[in-house]
Amino acid sequence: MLSTSKTALAADRARIADIDPQTLELECALRVLREETNLLQRRLYTSRPPSTSAFDADRARLAAIRRQSLDIERSSQVLREERTLLQARLDACTYPVLTLPTEVISEIFIRFIPVYPKCPPLIGLHSPNVLALICRKWREIALSMPELWRAFAPCFGNTRALTPLHLLQALEIWVRRSGSWPLSMELFQAPKRFNKTLSAHRARWEHLKLIHAETLLFSVEGTLPLLRSLHLPMLPVAGRLPTAPLLQTVTLEFHFHNFSAATLPWSQLTAITVNRILLHSCLDMLNATGNLVYCRVGIHFNPSDGLLSSMGDITLPYLESLILDLIGLPRTGFLDILTLPALRRFWVAESFLGTNPTLTLISFTSKSGCALKELGIIGSRIPRHVYRSGFPSSVSVRFKGTLDETVPGIDDGRR
Repeated sequence: MLSTSKTALAADRARIADIDPQTLELECALRVLREETNLLQRRLYTSRPPSTSAFDADRARLAAIRRQSLDIERSSQVLREERTLLQARLDACTYPVLTLPTEVISEIFIRFIPVYPKCPPLIGLHSPNVLALICRKWREIALSMPELWRAFAPCFGNTRALTPLHLLQALEIWVRRSGSWPLSMELFQAPKRFNKTLSAHRARWEHLKLIHAETLLFSVEGTLPLLRSLHLPMLPVAGRLPTAPLLQTVTLEFHFHNFSAATLPWSQLTAITVNRILLHSCLDMLNATGNLVYCRVGIHFNPSDGLLSSMGDITLPYLESLILDLIGLPRTGFLDILTLPALRRFWVAESFLGTNPTLTLISFTSKSGCALKELGIIGSRIPRHVYRSGFPSSVSVRFKGTLDETVPGIDDGRR
């Protein structure tokens, strides 16, 4: 009996979750029809002579719109009445969880959504909106917790997300509920109309991931006082990031144009990830980022790059974690120009290591004077025991086929 009751309640909640987007879609369709109605009425009142074929067509279309609007209003009313009935049935149930103190329920809510700064979706599983649909008490608690709403990832391209207008309205509500808390945002192909809404809250931006939405960042005026991490496809050829005194973590999908020291505050960065970068840009970047603690780069070598030995040494005194991947043909000599005295975790593509990988690594760590705790080899082709025999047992030697796999023991650079 209890199982049946739970099944019925779950069905009610699922039905409400289906009704809400259906209702929004009907309201959107009705709004469009009303706009067309207004346009037709203005045309009918101003057209001369009144007996033209266009006039008759407009009048017929207006009659059809009125019938269609009436059908939509009836369908919308049926859905609203059904939702009211379902919600009343849910509200009438007494759940043991509702007897918990508000503080405990609040802690459950925090653990339900992704750990900040990861972003929950605006709708669906792991969205705080789900919590607000359960019952009146949970809705009151959810709406009273701004920390639930401080991270968001608008689901553009999702058919259930409806139109950009509805997304904009949802986003405005979401930002308003976040109160004065710092914000984490992931935007993919966001319409420019969002820029004005989000720019008004630039003082609260803490973590930004922008894919094909970079105009939001580089068109903003003023400082970004809380910005700590930034994820972009690439840096613009021209343009400069607004002043961001706390920015320490940057992720770029690729960087194939010339390095520009003016684009970012490189000297204050402590963590950087670039999935694809040209050799000369990588060297310039490393020379400009002397405070790095974490670095992950995929280096793209060109035949015209020249001898690495002629490019000068690079010393990064604070770098603890380094991941080196090689894009394209094998290339040796890169480690010879690096001195990393604080290095503790090192993952490297075997293509960097030449014909005697163990000797190359021993020479590199000896020159740097570092005390490795973890060594990872990506794409190893020689027997694994060869690597393990070259290092003391205190060094954990690990292997992965490609860098696409999760690299254990290394975070994503967000500190």
